[in-house]
Amino acid sequence: MAQSVNEVSIISGLLKSSKEILERIDDELTEFNDIAEEVGKYISPVKYGIQALNMIKKLNLKNF
Repeated sequence: MAQSVNEVSIISGLLKSSKEILERIDDELTEFNDIAEEVGKYISPVKYGIQALNMIKKLNLKNF
């Protein structure tokens, strides 16, 4: 019986540790997602700007 109580105690400790690790991972992923959203705000305008410059080059518009 004592062995079963000890095993339950060990498993309980492992579950608690796992929960804490998963919570930290969740926090890090949330922060990463926030950063990715912020970076995404700048990527689209740059992408479209590059596309526009490439179109201008293809059209040989020298005024730009």
